[in-house]
Amino acid sequence: MKDGYNNATFNTTLSGGDTVTLSAALEPLIINAMYFSGFESGEDQGFSNTLLGVSAYAVADTFFSASGDTVLPASGTTMLVFPDSGGYSNNEVVWWESDSVFDIAGAMGGLYFDLDVNIDTEADYDFFYLCLVLDDGSAWYDIDNGYLSGSTGGWMQHKIDMSWVLDMGSETAKPAIVFVSDGGVVGSGGAFDNILVTLNPFFLAPPGLLSVVNYGSTIPLSWEEPASSGRASYSVGNIDLNISELPPRPTAADDNGNMVEQLKGPRDFPIISAYHDYSNPASRSLLGYNVFRATWPFGDFQLLAYETSTTHEDVSVSEGTYYLYTVSAVYDEGEVEAPAIVNARAGLPVVVTDDAYGSEDFEASDFSWENWEAFYSSNAAVWAVGDSAAADSAFGLGGRPAPNHSNFAYLSDGRGGDADFETFLLSPFIDFLDNFTAIVKLSGYAQVWGDFAENNIVRLLVRSDMGPWQIAVDFGYDHMNGWGDYSASIGNLVSSRDKAQFALHYTHTGGLNSGNGNGVAFDDLVLETMPGPHSLSLIPTTTDITLNWSHPDSSRFRALPEPIIISQNRATVLSAPTEETNVNRTDCFSHGMTNSNWITGFYGPDSGALEAPTFATLHAFNEGPMELEETIIHGYYNTDDTTTASAYVFVGVADSNGVTVDTIATDVIYFNISNAGSWTTATIDLSGLTYNSTDSTFLKVTWTPLNDGYVALFDANMWIPGQRIDDPSVITPNGLSGFDSAGVYFASASYNYVIEVCGTPTPPDMSYNVYKDFNLLAENLEVTTLVDNNVSVITESCYWVHGVVPRSFNIGITTLNVLHETDPSNTACASLINTPPGQFNLITPPDGENVVIMPENIGDSKLFAWSNSIDPNGSLVTYQAVWWAVVGNDSLQFVVDTTATYMHVPHQDIADTLLSYSGVETATFQWTVFASDHQSTVEATNGPRSVTFDVGYMLSNASEGLLPDVFALHQNYPNPFNPVTTIRFDIPEESRVSIDIYNVMGQKVAEVVDAYYQPGFYSVNWGGTNTLGGALSSGMYFYRIQAKDFTAVKKLLLVK
Repeated sequence: MKDGYNNATFNTTLSGGDTVTLSAALEPLIINAMYFSGFESGEDQGFSNTLLGVSAYAVADTFFSASGDTVLPASGTTMLVFPDSGGYSNNEVVWWESDSVFDIAGAMGGLYFDLDVNIDTEADYDFFYLCLVLDDGSAWYDIDNGYLSGSTGGWMQHKIDMSWVLDMGSETAKPAIVFVSDGGVVGSGGAFDNILVTLNPFFLAPPGLLSVVNYGSTIPLSWEEPASSGRASYSVGNIDLNISELPPRPTAADDNGNMVEQLKGPRDFPIISAYHDYSNPASRSLLGYNVFRATWPFGDFQLLAYETSTTHEDVSVSEGTYYLYTVSAVYDEGEVEAPAIVNARAGLPVVVTDDAYGSEDFEASDFSWENWEAFYSSNAAVWAVGDSAAADSAFGLGGRPAPNHSNFAYLSDGRGGDADFETFLLSPFIDFLDNFTAIVKLSGYAQVWGDFAENNIVRLLVRSDMGPWQIAVDFGYDHMNGWGDYSASIGNLVSSRDKAQFALHYTHTGGLNSGNGNGVAFDDLVLETMPGPHSLSLIPTTTDITLNWSHPDSSRFRALPEPIIISQNRATVLSAPTEETNVNRTDCFSHGMTNSNWITGFYGPDSGALEAPTFATLHAFNEGPMELEETIIHGYYNTDDTTTASAYVFVGVADSNGVTVDTIATDVIYFNISNAGSWTTATIDLSGLTYNSTDSTFLKVTWTPLNDGYVALFDANMWIPGQRIDDPSVITPNGLSGFDSAGVYFASASYNYVIEVCGTPTPPDMSYNVYKDFNLLAENLEVTTLVDNNVSVITESCYWVHGVVPRSFNIGITTLNVLHETDPSNTACASLINTPPGQFNLITPPDGENVVIMPENIGDSKLFAWSNSIDPNGSLVTYQAVWWAVVGNDSLQFVVDTTATYMHVPHQDIADTLLSYSGVETATFQWTVFASDHQSTVEATNGPRSVTFDVGYMLSNASEGLLPDVFALHQNYPNPFNPVTTIRFDIPEESRVSIDIYNVMGQKVAEVVDAYYQPGFYSVNWGGTNTLGGALSSGMYFYRIQAKDFTAVKKLLLVK
């Protein structure tokens, strides 16, 4: 018993040692049955509508399949059947809908559609759509499990989460079942019973994101618990029941390039995204999780574990085995599965880089499926490698086997022993961590039952790091014109990722045998990148940053369609001494490295070889004119018995098979062999000549040595010089270096020759996208430079450039013509060149000012001010004011940072500082200000200045009741003054004291003091008058004290 739920009792009797597994759920008391019909008498039996065809739905007690089997209701005495009699026809569109509607206005929770189904239709061609008709008159269905096709093999219960209907704005709904058939094979139809639509106040939220950790000895799984509230997303289809004609199926290009309607798959009904917002009450009870596992690719899901937490570690895995996992959430009200299935693999695989893999042409005599993996649904067929003759019977009796294509991979029996058959052929794991672009190419050949038919799948799949498989190429159609060449851009799936895999996926439905045979073959699985711009450089100034980059290398090397391997020649390959190459030119193109230390040599006439070899190379460039400059032949001679080494050189045009079709230039050239034991080169001048490159021609260069001599390195008479070549153990030959005989080219399977072609090819058709800090800055530029004005002097920006080129990808079902980004250039970073802040000046106090601090002004502050500094880059300017002085025996410094152009320094702080030093009454500080934009700093143009602080009055005040130790005369205050100033003096012993005023001529103009004084601190005021009481004029004066042997003089300034 559980509050809020129906009571339930379960009983069973077990014998000793028996076990039982019971799957059950408690149903809440408040679950609302919104609609139910078992099609019994008195229940809603609905009605049938026919848009196309002649069949109809009916309510019956018996249904007869096309094979004569009898189908009885799932329960009760009647059921809904389609068609009403006999089998259905081609191209039919018929639907059933209920008579009654149910109210969903304001409903909350979860809405679920349950029914019993028993169908038999042509799989993947003819469909039943299980729908709800809303107020708009359209039938809506769930894309994931809202339609059925094929055979259920008997009655089965089918449940659909249709909670999204509650958020569609409809007030009512009613069930409907829509049948749509194609123009091919027909089937029996279907039977339906016990249609139930329920509203559960609890929305059964599935578990959240499911993830696994791959490649270990165990496979740990983790998932997120269901959210108590949130938004669930769905993809839903719309069938407008009021239209006169349904939409077509998707179209694809046939063998002749015509767009034709596909026969497989659902029609192109409109699909939208729908959402359901839910918030479950706290009374909802989540019990735990069921973890399911299947062995990929053909295993069935089995219950692996029950967990109450959100993790599980699968320890029962086998090294190298692939698995599938899913997790369901178990509630008191029922169970709901996670929306996704994850792939996993146990054990660390062998991983190769894309460069190391390169391609697979199945030509090696010792080819083996190293690191490849094959999976078969039965042992009726296996993957094999051979030529067309070997694969003659692979496509079945009377079939069309794969035409000649050298050696290739094929399935030994494409009809799978006339039974259902499926296979996956997995490539090695490939590392794309260092790639941005990735292009996969292959040649494919297939014969299937029905073009683009799901019962004959022929696809190249790709995934990275055990993610979901994605279709790269779909070539599951009849190849009446022989092999097809396919390609796909997969950079978005594998670039910058580890452990990518390809899979050739093939299926065959037993009995559906094509008159052309059934089967698949593929060849030349090639991985490529798209080279992009390079040499990106930045030129920053004080106002902008200029970007410059170089166009991609316009040389591209194509393999011959069918390279011809020459017979053994008389070449001898030896390692030669190391010497520096004398050629390093970026506008020259060569198959071999110009700094190679290897040569191939041919014995000369004295050694029995009367005919000199003719070395040859083929070069391919982008379409368009190429301005030629020269051709450089690289050789090695090592001889000392001749002074002549010449050669006949030919430069011309060859067709795609290497056969000469035109001459551009010929000449006899001479090698410099004056220094024995040296590498040598010779050049044919091609200035003013042009090669018009096409996609079906090569630029052909041949040369024939005309002299021979003894070569110490070979200890034999040789044709000289020998041809410089790549190290064959390091550089794989590309088939474009070889020999020529009467204009016919023969490829060398052993070496790449160092023969340089220098010139200016037509660059590839390319524009550029420029990125800045991961944002697109400019797109489709036609030039290789850009000026960025939106830059900062403080923050560094990083740039890179992609080329944009038009590319065509034949992915099988269609050809994609796209603008494709290339690999990126190098990344370059810079900021603006900083301009220091502008000049500024100190304003106040003036240089040399004396400041007297006394009790009357101790609460004031001294203003220090300077003018504003303007930064040319617009950066914020901050200031640092600095004061420094020697006080007592200490060096003092004070620093203040500010964004203002002034500072108020309290007199109290100054006095406290100076009075902390015994006997110090005055101190002269130097001061200045620095302006900074955080990159550069400038000082005030008129700094530093000095200012003197006198705290003697404060010292006297603080020493009241004490006697001075020494005679002293203090600076008057204020100074300048008008009309009165105060002069302080200290008397340590009884003395006669006189203080007189003198003008700048040294003439005494006034007497201020003339009397005896006891020890103490004194001050006297002077009003700027002379000895007669008359006012003195403005100007500078001096006051002088005489007390016993002490004399001191200071200046003062009278202003009026």
